Amino acid sequence: YVGILLRNSFRSWTVTPEIKYRDGKNTKKTVDWFVRKAEKLIIVEVKQSSVFLETKQTGSFDRFKVDVGKTVEKGIEQLNLTESILQKGTTPELASFNGVTRIKKVCVVADPLYFSNLLLSESLGELLSTHVVNISDFEDLLALQEKKEGLFYLLDQKENDPALAPMDFKEFLIERYGKKHGAANH
Repeated sequence: YVGILLRNSFRSWTVTPEIKYRDGKNTKKTVDWFVRKAEKLIIVEVKQSSVFLETKQTGSFDRFKVDVGKTVEKGIEQLNLTESILQKGTTPELASFNGVTRIKKVCVVADPLYFSNLLLSESLGELLSTHVVNISDFEDLLALQEKKEGLFYLLDQKENDPALAPMDFKEFLIERYGKKHGAANH
């Protein structure tokens, strides 16, 4: 589904699904999606769940840390690994991305994960360089940027403003574009 959204939203960008590559004797997989235009690249990893039922029912921050360690943090690790491989430029299967100088990382989760960027930053003990967004907010974000295909710019804007970086995307969209963008428009 995320691939369909990306292909429909980025007509002048190249959208590529995950790539298998060789790492020694092993075959590995990159992130789920690459969205490229010139030197700019958005890499996207999709995770089905973020936190499990017990965490949702209890609100336990300790359970939250365990759950996101199994889900979202794995996605972030995959994004960081793919970014590192791309920056080295030594993997033949990824040669089509040579020349990329700017990378934005996005982890899309299927279920709502409220205050995700703030809670994940607290859980990991650092401000995220990866954008975590639930699928509903991702749909809104893509719809907002569709005409100008400006997702890279929006991610850059959010990432580089200390007041915006820890916000979830719903709050970010409200802050930047008004209340009409804070709820799904479909």
